[in-house]
Amino acid sequence: MRTARENPPPARLTLPALLDMRGMLVSLYGYACRHGHSAAIGILLLAGAVGVWVSPHQAASAFRFVIFLLGILIYVVVVKFTTSLRRFWLGLGCLAVAGLAVALLSLVGSKWMDHKFPLLSGAVNWMPQLPNAWLIWLGARDRIHPNEASGVLILVLPPLVGLWLWLVQRDYNTRYDASGVRPSQHFLPRALLWLTLAATIVISLYLGLSLARGALVALFISLLWLLFQRGRWLGFTALLVSLTAIAGALLLLPPTTIQALTSSDLLTPQWYPTPTRFEIWREGWGLLQASPWTGIGLSAFYDIFRDMHPWLKTAMIYGVPEVPHAHNIYLQAGLDLGVFGAVAYLALLVHAALAAFRAGRRCGTGPAAGAAYGLTAGLLAFSLYGLFDAITVASRPIAVIWLVAGLGVAIERVTVQPGWACFRKAGVEITGDGS
Repeated sequence: MRTARENPPPARLTLPALLDMRGMLVSLYGYACRHGHSAAIGILLLAGAVGVWVSPHQAASAFRFVIFLLGILIYVVVVKFTTSLRRFWLGLGCLAVAGLAVALLSLVGSKWMDHKFPLLSGAVNWMPQLPNAWLIWLGARDRIHPNEASGVLILVLPPLVGLWLWLVQRDYNTRYDASGVRPSQHFLPRALLWLTLAATIVISLYLGLSLARGALVALFISLLWLLFQRGRWLGFTALLVSLTAIAGALLLLPPTTIQALTSSDLLTPQWYPTPTRFEIWREGWGLLQASPWTGIGLSAFYDIFRDMHPWLKTAMIYGVPEVPHAHNIYLQAGLDLGVFGAVAYLALLVHAALAAFRAGRRCGTGPAAGAAYGLTAGLLAFSLYGLFDAITVASRPIAVIWLVAGLGVAIERVTVQPGWACFRKAGVEITGDGS
């Protein structure tokens, strides 16, 4: 006869057991972050090389692979060499310069979508326009599409806004240290403040003129989340003001203008003789199912889709005679890199967003916390934008995405250094090497 010790009762799912499972999952996540980071980069490099090999247009894919490598190199360099707060501010300044350059170039090189809002013509006609030959040399075959430029800028704007939101915190700016100097003056260069302010103004101007609805909605959600992190009352106030403004616009604008602003291949696909997003997604999904492990080739979707629809070579979609990508970053990443490469790419972006969020929580107050939260908000905006549009993993703007991701990972590594301390009340940041 067996005793109770030999026949233990079946395990029951108790609260301590759940807590222990949570600890195990946290440990597994920490292990994945420590050892999976390099593995993900290795998978990405291998997936990109395979993408060139399987591409039906290997010469074009090889050129894109060089851009792809440069983007990953930027990410690795930023993560490796951003070891102090001063270097983080330098990286943030580079991000502001990149965003300012993209916004200025787009202001003079965009093919404006003034058919959606005729009043926009009066606002953009006075601006100088770059010659088409210059833009073709830069890689924009038919000028810069506002949707793509806005997809890059919504990554850059939230960190700059977060920097200023947390910089003006009352308990941060009104307290002084023993030497009589405000804490913000220790590590935040004055030139960076002016640079971020200029970039914020120019980027906001372009986004307002772009009428890129998907990017603007994604930016609105991410900035609203950022404001809630700054203060619940501030978030609710911004939400109330925004809803009031939207209601006022619906009441005051003519019905024809509202119809033009809301017309889309998602809402009114019957108005579009060219492929809608639903058709592009369906055919893109079919291509991915045919080659799930290798993808169809790095940046090969444009040529393959045109071969499937020869009439697109002469059709005009808002002046752009092409369907350049799958209009979904998740589907497009799978088509470019295969399933494993896409998972590695998206995992690095998610890891960067979570790392920046943890850094913001660790700092609590001060501009470093605002910039960290802003990096998370920027990656959130990009992930929402990517549901309906795409910036491919081998396109020229990918460098900005990798820069944001690298800064997100780097700021957490800076804040977990042994000598780092964040005083929530005073907002003073001190790094181990005194920089």
